[in-house]
Amino acid sequence: MIEELDEVNWAALSHAYGSADDVPEMIRGLLGDERDEALEALFSSIAHQGTRYSASAPAVPFLLTLAADPATPFPGEIVVLLQSLATGGDNHDWRRFPIDALRAAGPSSALSAYDAVAVGLPRLIPLLDDADAEIAVPVAQLLAAFPEHADLLVPALASVAASDDAPIALTTTALLALSAVAPVGTSTVSELLGRRLSDEDESVRWAAAVAAVRLRDSRLLTSATGELRRWATRTAVAGDPWYGVREELAVAELTEADPAGHDDRIRPILARMLAETPSSNWHNHLVAILDRAGLPTSAWVDRELLRWDYLGPAQRELVEHLCERPDIFATDRVLAPLVWAGLPGTLAELRAFAGRHAVG
Repeated sequence: MIEELDEVNWAALSHAYGSADDVPEMIRGLLGDERDEALEALFSSIAHQGTRYSASAPAVPFLLTLAADPATPFPGEIVVLLQSLATGGDNHDWRRFPIDALRAAGPSSALSAYDAVAVGLPRLIPLLDDADAEIAVPVAQLLAAFPEHADLLVPALASVAASDDAPIALTTTALLALSAVAPVGTSTVSELLGRRLSDEDESVRWAAAVAAVRLRDSRLLTSATGELRRWATRTAVAGDPWYGVREELAVAELTEADPAGHDDRIRPILARMLAETPSSNWHNHLVAILDRAGLPTSAWVDRELLRWDYLGPAQRELVEHLCERPDIFATDRVLAPLVWAGLPGTLAELRAFAGRHAVG
């Protein structure tokens, strides 16, 4: 199919930097000696910072062909590009992709790119069985974005998640993908999730617990929430490839399943984290604390200032504690993580926000 690249009127299409007449060269470059540069150019042009363009969807069939071709070098990286084209970015919290909202918004380049990738799902599913985890894992992560195709995807993902020969990373990713595409209340994967909840690997148990809670599997909720409570009280460990994700997602899932118990669960966790001496600096440690408190900083951009009455009891207690910790502000007068979370960034402003008077 690559030979058909020139049959597309790319000059009539556009990407982030203008005319898309250079897209064929970029796609062909994925097969050459400068493939890294070609891949970077595609990311920055047809999937620039999550935005899709008129050239994005037409590029997808060619990328699908390359991803499915065993002769293509590093096809897993192309699968990551396809995910970015389909969803606009990563899905680190493994939430069900909001395709209903995207369709309700009407025709768009983003929707066209999403649907173009969906057409290629039957070509990508066989890659779940690839011996190279760097191919199979990105495929499982991409499939998580297509809940409309649950009938096709659930059996494939369940088969991978059930295999004792699959790498741990693939088993975990397949379980999380199931949590994002399987219909809530389904019982078809209950036996699988029950078995994985007692797996010897802690990441597999965590992923199975997330799936069981999200799918509201009544037979497994007690054991699944018990597993997530263990994760919710843990502190992220430096060097962990999941750093913080498992713990934060456990808190988020428990909060959604049992909102009334959230503050009681989160208070001792925040107290322990605030009492710790940061391994690097307060900037990084505060990011972890705010994320665990349900005040996410993952966007890394300044958010609109939150109202005090928006905060929950445990979040207010966190702000009040920070008001009494000038040592945290000693190095950085303005703490960017607070601003990213929608809170005032200086000690004086934070105290005013909490209704306090500056001291000293």
